[in-house]
Amino acid sequence: MSETLNLIIYIDPPVLNEGVANLTFARVVNNASKANVIFQSKSADELNAANTLSWQESYQIGAVIGDLNDGALIKSSTTRQDIVPGTVCDWTPVNGKAVRDMPAATAAPDDFPVGAFGTVNLPSKWRNTIWCATGSGGDYSCIYVDTDANATSGLNYRSYVVKNTFQLTWTTDAVSSSVKFEAWSKPFFFTLADGQTTQYLSWGRAQGGSGEARWWSYRSDPSCHDPSKAIVTLAADALSPTASSFGPAVGMRLGYDCNKALSPAGLAEYASKLATFMKASRPSYLDLQFSPEYGSVNALAKLDLTSPCYDLISGSSTEEKTLVALRSLLGGLSVAYIPLSAQIELMPTVAPKIGSPPTYTHFTAELTWTGSDDVNWENIRKNVKTELHIVDWTYVVSGITTKPGVPNTGYVAFTRSSGKTPDDAIADWNKCYGELSEKAHLTNGGITKWNNGDMVNGA
Repeated sequence: MSETLNLIIYIDPPVLNEGVANLTFARVVNNASKANVIFQSKSADELNAANTLSWQESYQIGAVIGDLNDGALIKSSTTRQDIVPGTVCDWTPVNGKAVRDMPAATAAPDDFPVGAFGTVNLPSKWRNTIWCATGSGGDYSCIYVDTDANATSGLNYRSYVVKNTFQLTWTTDAVSSSVKFEAWSKPFFFTLADGQTTQYLSWGRAQGGSGEARWWSYRSDPSCHDPSKAIVTLAADALSPTASSFGPAVGMRLGYDCNKALSPAGLAEYASKLATFMKASRPSYLDLQFSPEYGSVNALAKLDLTSPCYDLISGSSTEEKTLVALRSLLGGLSVAYIPLSAQIELMPTVAPKIGSPPTYTHFTAELTWTGSDDVNWENIRKNVKTELHIVDWTYVVSGITTKPGVPNTGYVAFTRSSGKTPDDAIADWNKCYGELSEKAHLTNGGITKWNNGDMVNGA
């Protein structure tokens, strides 16, 4: 069992005698700005001049079916399993048989988010629940439950990092541990320093009894509410913890390679869906800003340099670590739900201008070649994107297809999101074709169609 941590709260006796509300204690998980479950609580009748809440950094994971309303008592519908960062409960069917209960935790896949724990291939009907030891004889209380908003179907991986962010809230609602609750009123947040095992706070008025009651923090035990010993005056209506210090932004673009040309609307829908799923599954130490474009997603990615996970991520620089975190995130996308995710390519770029409206020019080039269809077709597929990106990374290959009924003939559909003229883009294609012709025995590769609006598929 982990070391016991304590929160000691002193309440100003005059304020206590006047009457206080019910007190809730909660923990923040992942990217949420607030908790969504009451971890521990004390009703107004239970509060005294000195109050202690205790817990350990030991966790369990369970699951329930369906979304829960506020006020619902969370009871796991599965066996709860002990879990630590770097491990997962894998729901992958065994010998064709579906898993019916939360399996024991095992080592996480290599591409699972670093420093997190969670589940793999959990069916979408299930909502994971995270539990933390309360410090009272090994009991556990729930600190988090998946909701429809953060348990999007289509994610192979559901990962969780319990943040070093604790939340206190006064409420007139009935309170109880392990109850889903998000109607927080003026929550107050605090964190623990490295090696700190006890946090001392008090609730009361300033010295001499003036002003409204508020939170006060102490470096050592003040023995009672004593603002003269406080290190800082903390506003009762603090809205959020101090912002983390993020590293430099790394620009990236996510494109894909498929054997079917998609319409502009289809490409835009795919890019939007890809961005949505990455937002839903990103770990708390990774900040992302997205700009879906034609057939790809532009993004700015930043790592939280203060996260304990930072040193665990491989890489000799912050940029390398950021790319490793991004590749790990992509590994959690379900190919069944996002079919093209298996062919996603991650390309570091100059930082894109997030939110700027792109302009597009679409092209279709007809290719003919000699020799084996299969061999040369694979050479084209492997090399066309590389050669285009050497010329200019902003080209997106939106489809590579053979011409039905015509041997040794196919099409490459691509687009460029920039202000280049069609003549510029045609010149770029000719450079690309010059390299392709040697690698894939091409006999012709001219652009046959282009426009500035709808995709032309070349058929």
